[in-house]
Order: sequence, then structure tokens, then C-alpha cells
Amino acid sequence: MNYSKKNLKSLNIKELVDYIKIKYHTIFDYRDIYHLFYFLNGFLMAKIQLQKSEEIDNYFQKYFSTWMSEKFQNQIDHSTSWVKIIDKLYSEEEAVDKFFVFFDDFIKEFDASTIR
Repeated sequence: MNYSKKNLKSLNIKELVDYIKIKYHTIFDYRDIYHLFYFLNGFLMAKIQLQKSEEIDNYFQKYFSTWMSEKFQNQIDHSTSWVKIIDKLYSEEEAVDKFFVFFDDFIKEFDASTIR
């Protein structure tokens, strides 16, 4: 996909994360899971305000933290946000890469559940 400024405005969460994987250091100064978390939340909030949310955006926002909590229920005390789970279980150096792995797994499950 050609990621021009025009195209970036119309991405969904999956497409945006795929873009971030490629251009991470162009967007962020250094690898920090909280910077990524706030960036993605800002993106999702803007889409909601503009009434441009897609099914996958809503699904990620509603279920990703729960999915992560269930995945790591033996390693965390209580249900919490995905960023806190990753921050607690992984080093700063590996946190962003782990997010990408978990995100891809989550999206695969979403894709499998939406195939009719």
C-alpha cells in the first residue's frame, strides 16, 4: 500500500499498526510502549469523533485489553489495559515488538471470526 498523507487518514487500526511497524522510527523518537499506546488511543478517539470507525477499530478498542488479560491471567493480578500488561511482563527493549506479535495474533482471531 502506498502510504501518502491522504491514505494515512483513511487507515483502520490494522493498517495503521502495519504502517507503524515499517516506519516506527519516523513516527517516534525511540521505542516506548506508552508512546505507542497513546498514539493508538488518539487515533481511535479521532476516528470515533469523526464517525469513521470501522468494525476492526471498535473490536480492537473494546476487546484487546480483555484478550491480553485472559492470555496472561496467571501472570497478572487483575484485568487491566494491554499496555500495563506488556509493560509489566516485558523489558522496555522488547515491549513494542511483543505488542506487534500480540496484535497480529489478535487480528488473526478477529479475521477468523469475521469470515462468513
